[in-house]
Amino acid sequence: MRFDRRVVYRERRRAPLSVEWETPGHKFRLSETAGGLDADDAALAAARFRFHVDDAAWADVPDADALSPDEAARVEATVEDVLARTRAEARDAAADAEARDAADPSVAVVARNALARLYQVQLEPGVFGTGILLRNEACASRRIEVAAVLARAALPGVGVGDVLVAINGKPLPRGASAAELQDLVRSNPRYALTAVDALMWRRVAVGDDGGGGAELTINCGNGALGVEWARLVAPRGGGGAHVDGLFAAVAIRGQAAALAVKPGDLLVGINHDPMPRGLASATLLQRFSSAAARGPPTLNLWRCYDPDVLDSILDQCDAAKKHALAINPSVSAHIPKPKRATEGAAPCAC
Repeated sequence: MRFDRRVVYRERRRAPLSVEWETPGHKFRLSETAGGLDADDAALAAARFRFHVDDAAWADVPDADALSPDEAARVEATVEDVLARTRAEARDAAADAEARDAADPSVAVVARNALARLYQVQLEPGVFGTGILLRNEACASRRIEVAAVLARAALPGVGVGDVLVAINGKPLPRGASAAELQDLVRSNPRYALTAVDALMWRRVAVGDDGGGGAELTINCGNGALGVEWARLVAPRGGGGAHVDGLFAAVAIRGQAAALAVKPGDLLVGINHDPMPRGLASATLLQRFSSAAARGPPTLNLWRCYDPDVLDSILDQCDAAKKHALAINPSVSAHIPKPKRATEGAAPCAC
């Protein structure tokens, strides 16, 4: 299921649907009445779903076409005010978090690029079980992320929305349950008596409103991925510095067509390991192969919504189609390095 071009739910349903997601300034909820999965009657099927916007039923949301010009202007002004305040709060919170992290020696940035960072933080005894609340993402990837940080915890570095990648050096298995993990750490005395090293992934907002793009997490199957990648150069005299030196998807072939990858999507990381800017093509191959050796890899992608930057990305992808590098994550770890002449090709191609 997609909302505003973003995947918010993609799972095989064995129970009535219930999914929530957010956009700047608004919260949405779609639910299905119990017993509706087997309904064949068209009228019953149409009535079995309930859609809410900011806890208001969809039927109660005012119809913009039915509003008078003055009422429509007031509603639009109210929405813009809410969005402006939400964006300002997000920017202030991000700036405060960056300042705290830089000043705190217990927070160590492991890897970063312009769109994400991986950091390690040491949580004091008992904090991991009682100082933070965890949840599974509502979207298809279902990663475990921080839902809330309790005031009494005063945790350095940890923010709402950060994704928990590993605990004490042990990566979390794909599909792990946030509720089960929370119960485990609360019942295990080890977590109450000793400090815990947590490896966290944080998305970096792009643009003044944070709406320059959206993060996608793609869990690849065991087959060939079939995505071709090309290195980007930031457009001159405008925005888009965050794309400089990263790889973008040029073409999606074979089994990869079943994945939610589109031309122009940026490769931010593999298995929550941020891609360095200007990574060599041979090293990218080695990273894919190393990740595949540990199991089906997870791709951390970023989809651009800024039309000017997106046009530049797609233009470079079109120009690089003849030189793009096909990545198959199921191949052997022993991949021959390309000749140096290949590495000296145009900046927009691998």
